[in-house]
Amino acid sequence: MTKILRFGDSGFSEKWDQLWYSVDSRYPLYSSASMAYYREYSGVQGWDDISFVICQGDLPVYGVLMALHKDGSGKNNVSAFGMPVYAIARPELEMTRRGREHKLLKAEIERILCELAPARVLFQDYFVCQLSDLGDILLQNGGVASPLFTQVVDLTVGEEMLRQGLTKSYKWCVNWGLKHLNLTVLDSNSMKMEDMESFRQLHIEVAGRETRSLQSWALQYEMVRRGEAFAVYGTIAGELVTAALFVYSPTYCFYGVSASKRTTQDKLLSHGVLWKAMLHASSLGITQFETGRQDYPRQGDPVPTSKELGISSFKRGFGGDTFVYLSIVLDVPADHSFSVAVA
Repeated sequence: MTKILRFGDSGFSEKWDQLWYSVDSRYPLYSSASMAYYREYSGVQGWDDISFVICQGDLPVYGVLMALHKDGSGKNNVSAFGMPVYAIARPELEMTRRGREHKLLKAEIERILCELAPARVLFQDYFVCQLSDLGDILLQNGGVASPLFTQVVDLTVGEEMLRQGLTKSYKWCVNWGLKHLNLTVLDSNSMKMEDMESFRQLHIEVAGRETRSLQSWALQYEMVRRGEAFAVYGTIAGELVTAALFVYSPTYCFYGVSASKRTTQDKLLSHGVLWKAMLHASSLGITQFETGRQDYPRQGDPVPTSKELGISSFKRGFGGDTFVYLSIVLDVPADHSFSVAVA
């Protein structure tokens, strides 16, 4: 029997976790700890979790992480606590249409569109080679797709090939960092809350102000404590001068927040940290390391700034390949109606 469990239903949390941990390639930014962080980071009050899981009997096979909130004008919007909506499926179900499961998914999405009447739905297909069921449903209902680009390094090639993937100048910068910085990996076994507080103070100093809440840093510490993130710290003469946080799942690592002191060597500090993180991720058996979004001079609306293009160039310097995400935005007209599919 195929059925749907919604957030708040008995057994939902158990089935969601069962599905989440059954997929090694899950995108790490959508773990429960990460979602708690993004919920806090959004600054939005009154999120309504409308996530659901589709089960074949007792086996969860497909899940969608999504939440509803009202924007400043009072309109409903759907995202994943400020991040794009995320869909996850058991690997054995990804290559074929699922019949009953697909009908349930379509019916649930169109029920949400009918009953909750969101003005906008934000979704993202990661590493598109085949459009996901959810992506297809949103496009069929009027969504608009556009590409996003990101840089990903294949860690399976080994340290020697990873070093060959660095640009010539980056090899020099990495060597400088390994020589002049004391680089330390902090994980669930070694990080203390005072370590995260040192990172927070460094971030405030670099930014010139406090950009986010104390609670958001506590939630990132929780991510490390739960084994969903690690940090790399760089010190000189005992002083913390650079630090970065990396979020990961069994096969995937994402370069998150970082900060480096503004010194005469500030343009050199991050290279050693990133290199140390890549090697540590590889030692954990992780196969893909995402350095982050790639912007191009005439790609995007608005057009990327020179600073954003410079950040993209920095990330490309660590090698790897550029992958494509598909961003799907469904803007729903106020007078639009949907014919809910029969499950």
